[in-house]
Amino acid sequence: TGDECLAGNSPIQGSECCGVVEAMYSYEQLLSLTGDPFWGDRLEQAAFNALPATLSPDMWTHQYDQLTNQPACVRIPDKDVHFTSNGGESHLFGLEPNYGCCTANFGQGWPKFALSAMMRAEEGPAVTALVPAAAEFSVDGAAVRVEVRTEYPFRDTAEIIVTADAPAEFTLLVRIPGFAASARLCGRPEEPGAFARLRRRWEGESRLLLELAFETELVKRPGGLTAVRRGPLVYSAAIAEKWERREYTRDGVERKFPYCDYEILPQS
Repeated sequence: TGDECLAGNSPIQGSECCGVVEAMYSYEQLLSLTGDPFWGDRLEQAAFNALPATLSPDMWTHQYDQLTNQPACVRIPDKDVHFTSNGGESHLFGLEPNYGCCTANFGQGWPKFALSAMMRAEEGPAVTALVPAAAEFSVDGAAVRVEVRTEYPFRDTAEIIVTADAPAEFTLLVRIPGFAASARLCGRPEEPGAFARLRRRWEGESRLLLELAFETELVKRPGGLTAVRRGPLVYSAAIAEKWERREYTRDGVERKFPYCDYEILPQS
Protein backbone atom coordinates (compact mmCIF):
# COMPACT_ATOMS: atom_id res chain seq x y z
CA THR A 1 0.00 0.00 0.00
CA GLY A 2 1.04 3.59 -0.51
CA ASP A 3 -0.96 6.36 1.22
CA GLU A 4 1.66 8.96 0.26
CA CYS A 5 4.29 6.77 1.98
CA LEU A 6 5.02 3.08 1.54
CA ALA A 7 2.66 1.80 4.21
CA GLY A 8 3.05 -1.96 4.55
CA ASN A 9 0.50 -4.65 3.78
CA SER A 10 -2.38 -3.87 6.13
CA PRO A 11 -5.69 -4.19 4.24
CA ILE A 12 -6.97 -0.98 5.89
CA GLN A 13 -3.88 1.14 5.19
CA GLY A 14 -4.85 2.37 1.74
CA SER A 15 -3.27 3.35 -1.57
CA GLU A 16 -3.53 6.73 -3.21
CA CYS A 17 -5.66 7.09 -6.35
CA CYS A 18 -2.74 8.90 -8.01
CA GLY A 19 -0.62 5.84 -7.28
CA VAL A 20 -3.03 3.63 -9.24
CA VAL A 21 -2.99 5.70 -12.42
CA GLU A 22 0.75 6.34 -12.20
CA ALA A 23 1.43 2.64 -11.68
CA MET A 24 -0.70 1.85 -14.74
CA TYR A 25 1.28 4.37 -16.78
CA SER A 26 4.53 2.82 -15.54
CA TYR A 27 3.33 -0.66 -16.54
CA GLU A 28 2.34 0.64 -19.99
CA GLN A 29 5.77 2.19 -20.49
CA LEU A 30 7.56 -0.93 -19.22
CA LEU A 31 5.51 -3.13 -21.56
CA SER A 32 6.38 -0.86 -24.47
CA LEU A 33 10.09 -0.68 -23.63
CA THR A 34 10.72 -4.32 -22.71
CA GLY A 35 8.10 -6.27 -24.66
CA ASP A 36 7.66 -8.39 -21.53
CA PRO A 37 4.00 -9.51 -21.25
CA PHE A 38 4.37 -9.63 -17.45
CA TRP A 39 3.76 -5.88 -17.38
CA GLY A 40 0.53 -6.41 -19.31
CA ASP A 41 -0.68 -8.69 -16.52
CA ARG A 42 0.12 -6.06 -13.90
CA LEU A 43 -1.60 -3.42 -16.01
CA GLU A 44 -4.80 -5.46 -16.34
CA GLN A 45 -4.93 -6.14 -12.59
CA ALA A 46 -4.78 -2.41 -11.84
CA ALA A 47 -7.17 -1.43 -14.64
CA PHE A 48 -9.82 -4.05 -13.87
CA ASN A 49 -9.70 -3.79 -10.06
CA ALA A 50 -7.96 -0.84 -8.42
CA LEU A 51 -8.99 1.93 -10.82
CA PRO A 52 -12.74 1.24 -11.04
CA ALA A 53 -12.91 0.54 -7.30
CA THR A 54 -11.66 4.02 -6.43
CA LEU A 55 -14.08 5.90 -8.74
CA SER A 56 -17.84 6.27 -8.79
CA PRO A 57 -19.36 5.13 -12.12
CA ASP A 58 -20.17 8.71 -13.19
CA MET A 59 -16.61 9.82 -12.26
CA TRP A 60 -17.93 12.79 -10.26
CA THR A 61 -16.34 11.34 -7.14
CA HIS A 62 -13.25 9.36 -6.23
CA GLN A 63 -11.26 8.40 -3.17
CA TYR A 64 -7.89 9.82 -2.24
CA ASP A 65 -6.95 6.62 -0.38
CA GLN A 66 -8.44 3.29 -1.45
CA LEU A 67 -8.49 0.39 1.02
CA THR A 68 -8.40 -3.29 0.11
CA ASN A 69 -10.89 -4.13 2.90
CA GLN A 70 -13.37 -1.34 3.43
CA PRO A 71 -16.88 -2.09 4.70
CA ALA A 72 -17.62 1.63 5.20
CA CYS A 73 -16.33 5.04 4.08
CA VAL A 74 -16.80 7.36 7.04
CA ARG A 75 -14.75 10.19 8.49
CA ILE A 76 -12.09 8.85 10.84
CA PRO A 77 -11.68 10.87 14.07
CA ASP A 78 -8.34 12.67 14.25
CA LYS A 79 -7.13 10.55 17.16
CA ASP A 80 -7.78 7.33 15.21
CA VAL A 81 -6.37 8.21 11.77
CA HIS A 82 -4.16 5.33 10.64
CA PHE A 83 -2.84 6.81 7.39
CA THR A 84 0.81 7.80 7.46
CA SER A 85 0.32 11.47 6.56
CA ASN A 86 -3.23 11.88 5.21
CA GLY A 87 -6.31 13.05 7.09
CA GLY A 88 -9.38 11.20 8.27
CA GLU A 89 -11.42 12.18 5.20
CA SER A 90 -8.96 10.67 2.75
CA HIS A 91 -11.02 7.59 1.96
CA LEU A 92 -14.36 9.38 1.48
CA PHE A 93 -15.71 9.76 -2.04
CA GLY A 94 -15.80 13.32 -3.34
CA LEU A 95 -14.52 15.92 -5.80
CA GLU A 96 -11.17 16.33 -4.03
CA PRO A 97 -11.11 14.53 -0.69
CA ASN A 98 -8.00 15.36 1.37
CA TYR A 99 -6.18 17.12 -1.51
CA GLY A 100 -6.76 17.97 -5.16
CA CYS A 101 -3.93 16.07 -6.87
CA CYS A 102 -5.98 12.93 -7.56
CA THR A 103 -8.77 15.10 -8.99
CA ALA A 104 -6.30 16.37 -11.57
CA ASN A 105 -4.67 12.99 -12.09
CA PHE A 106 -7.26 10.20 -12.19
CA GLY A 107 -8.62 11.22 -15.59
CA GLN A 108 -5.50 9.96 -17.34
CA GLY A 109 -6.11 6.34 -16.28
CA TRP A 110 -8.62 5.16 -18.89
CA PRO A 111 -7.31 7.14 -21.91
CA LYS A 112 -3.71 6.00 -21.48
CA PHE A 113 -4.92 2.42 -20.95
CA ALA A 114 -6.88 2.66 -24.21
CA LEU A 115 -3.85 4.07 -26.02
CA SER A 116 -1.78 1.13 -24.79
CA ALA A 117 -4.23 -1.61 -25.78
CA MET A 118 -2.36 -2.01 -29.07
CA MET A 119 1.23 -1.24 -29.98
CA ARG A 120 3.54 -1.75 -32.91
CA ALA A 121 6.41 -4.20 -32.65
CA GLU A 122 9.22 -4.62 -35.16
CA GLU A 123 7.46 -7.73 -36.47
CA GLY A 124 4.04 -6.11 -36.82
CA PRO A 125 0.96 -4.99 -34.88
CA ALA A 126 0.64 -6.18 -31.30
CA VAL A 127 -2.51 -6.67 -29.22
CA THR A 128 -1.18 -5.86 -25.77
CA ALA A 129 -4.37 -5.64 -23.67
CA LEU A 130 -7.59 -7.59 -24.18
CA VAL A 131 -10.12 -4.77 -24.24
CA PRO A 132 -12.50 -3.58 -26.97
CA ALA A 133 -10.20 -1.56 -29.20
CA ALA A 134 -9.22 -0.87 -32.79
CA ALA A 135 -6.11 0.58 -34.38
CA GLU A 136 -4.89 1.23 -37.91
CA PHE A 137 -1.40 0.52 -39.17
CA SER A 138 0.46 0.91 -42.46
CA VAL A 139 2.41 -2.21 -43.46
CA ASP A 140 4.32 -2.30 -46.76
CA GLY A 141 1.95 0.22 -48.25
CA ALA A 142 -1.17 -1.66 -47.15
CA ALA A 143 -3.68 -0.13 -44.77
CA VAL A 144 -4.17 -2.65 -41.95
CA ARG A 145 -6.87 -2.44 -39.30
CA VAL A 146 -6.82 -4.57 -36.16
CA GLU A 147 -9.95 -4.73 -34.02
CA VAL A 148 -10.57 -6.62 -30.77
CA ARG A 149 -14.12 -7.50 -29.81
CA THR A 150 -14.39 -8.92 -26.32
CA GLU A 151 -16.08 -8.77 -22.94
CA TYR A 152 -12.92 -10.04 -21.21
CA PRO A 153 -12.33 -10.25 -18.27
CA PHE A 154 -16.01 -11.05 -17.72
CA ARG A 155 -15.97 -13.51 -20.63
CA ASP A 156 -13.24 -15.90 -21.70
CA THR A 157 -13.03 -15.22 -25.44
CA ALA A 158 -11.90 -12.45 -27.75
CA GLU A 159 -12.40 -12.07 -31.48
CA ILE A 160 -9.57 -10.34 -33.31
CA ILE A 161 -10.44 -9.00 -36.75
CA VAL A 162 -7.57 -8.12 -39.11
CA THR A 163 -8.41 -6.23 -42.30
CA ALA A 164 -5.86 -5.41 -45.00
CA ASP A 165 -6.82 -3.43 -48.12
CA ALA A 166 -3.92 -4.98 -50.05
CA PRO A 167 -1.77 -8.11 -49.56
CA ALA A 168 0.75 -7.61 -46.74
CA GLU A 169 3.01 -10.08 -44.96
CA PHE A 170 3.61 -9.44 -41.28
CA THR A 171 3.40 -11.03 -37.84
CA LEU A 172 0.43 -10.32 -35.59
CA LEU A 173 1.35 -10.48 -31.91
CA VAL A 174 -1.32 -11.24 -29.32
CA ARG A 175 -0.52 -11.10 -25.60
CA ILE A 176 -1.82 -14.19 -23.80
CA PRO A 177 -2.60 -13.28 -20.17
CA GLY A 178 -0.34 -15.01 -17.67
CA PHE A 179 -3.38 -15.62 -15.44
CA ALA A 180 -4.79 -18.17 -17.90
CA ALA A 181 -4.56 -21.88 -17.18
CA SER A 182 -4.56 -22.52 -20.93
CA ALA A 183 -5.21 -20.64 -24.15
CA ARG A 184 -6.00 -21.39 -27.79
CA LEU A 185 -5.73 -19.01 -30.74
CA CYS A 186 -7.50 -20.22 -33.87
CA GLY A 187 -7.60 -23.66 -32.24
CA ARG A 188 -3.84 -23.76 -31.68
CA PRO A 189 -2.55 -24.01 -28.08
CA GLU A 190 -0.64 -20.94 -26.91
CA GLU A 191 1.52 -20.33 -23.85
CA PRO A 192 0.01 -18.10 -21.13
CA GLY A 193 2.26 -15.22 -20.15
CA ALA A 194 3.75 -14.90 -23.63
CA PHE A 195 2.98 -13.33 -26.99
CA ALA A 196 1.33 -15.57 -29.57
CA ARG A 197 2.72 -14.87 -33.05
CA LEU A 198 0.83 -15.37 -36.29
CA ARG A 199 2.90 -14.69 -39.40
CA ARG A 200 1.10 -14.91 -42.68
CA ARG A 201 0.16 -13.06 -45.82
CA TRP A 202 -2.86 -11.02 -44.83
CA GLU A 203 -5.46 -9.88 -47.34
CA GLY A 204 -9.08 -8.88 -46.94
CA GLU A 205 -10.70 -9.75 -43.61
CA SER A 206 -9.45 -12.43 -41.21
CA ARG A 207 -11.26 -13.36 -37.98
CA LEU A 208 -9.26 -14.97 -35.21
CA LEU A 209 -10.77 -16.50 -32.06
CA LEU A 210 -8.83 -16.42 -28.80
CA GLU A 211 -10.15 -18.83 -26.17
CA LEU A 212 -8.94 -18.64 -22.57
CA ALA A 213 -9.45 -20.92 -19.59
CA PHE A 214 -9.13 -19.70 -15.99
CA GLU A 215 -9.20 -21.33 -12.59
CA THR A 216 -10.64 -19.73 -9.46
CA GLU A 217 -7.96 -19.39 -6.78
CA LEU A 218 -7.96 -18.76 -3.05
CA VAL A 219 -4.92 -16.58 -2.42
CA LYS A 220 -3.48 -16.23 1.07
CA ARG A 221 -3.07 -12.61 2.16
CA PRO A 222 -1.47 -10.97 5.24
CA GLY A 223 -3.33 -10.99 8.54
CA GLY A 224 -4.85 -14.42 8.03
CA LEU A 225 -7.01 -13.18 5.16
CA THR A 226 -7.82 -14.86 1.86
CA ALA A 227 -8.61 -13.29 -1.52
CA VAL A 228 -10.69 -14.89 -4.27
CA ARG A 229 -9.12 -14.40 -7.67
CA ARG A 230 -10.07 -15.56 -11.16
CA GLY A 231 -7.85 -14.45 -13.98
CA PRO A 232 -7.08 -10.75 -13.51
CA LEU A 233 -10.17 -10.20 -11.34
CA VAL A 234 -10.06 -9.98 -7.56
CA TYR A 235 -13.53 -10.57 -6.13
CA SER A 236 -15.26 -8.63 -3.38
CA ALA A 237 -18.38 -9.09 -1.32
CA ALA A 238 -21.43 -7.17 -2.54
CA ILE A 239 -22.44 -4.91 0.35
CA ALA A 240 -25.68 -2.92 0.15
CA GLU A 241 -24.80 0.74 0.57
CA LYS A 242 -26.20 4.14 1.47
CA TRP A 243 -24.52 7.30 0.17
CA GLU A 244 -24.87 10.30 2.49
CA ARG A 245 -23.96 13.76 1.18
CA ARG A 246 -21.54 15.97 3.08
CA GLU A 247 -22.07 19.55 1.91
CA TYR A 248 -19.95 22.29 3.49
CA THR A 249 -17.77 25.34 2.90
CA ARG A 250 -14.06 25.21 3.68
CA ASP A 251 -11.33 27.73 2.92
CA GLY A 252 -13.89 29.78 1.04
CA VAL A 253 -14.80 26.92 -1.30
CA GLU A 254 -18.39 25.70 -1.28
CA ARG A 255 -18.99 21.97 -1.58
CA LYS A 256 -22.49 21.47 -2.94
CA PHE A 257 -24.06 18.63 -4.94
CA PRO A 258 -22.89 17.28 -7.34
CA TYR A 259 -19.39 18.32 -6.27
CA CYS A 260 -19.74 17.41 -2.61
CA ASP A 261 -18.28 14.62 -0.50
CA TYR A 262 -20.04 11.39 0.46
CA GLU A 263 -19.85 8.99 3.35
CA ILE A 264 -20.89 5.48 2.34
CA LEU A 265 -22.56 3.35 5.02
CA PRO A 266 -23.15 -0.41 4.84
CA GLN A 267 -26.76 -1.58 4.70
CA SER A 268 -26.08 -5.32 4.80
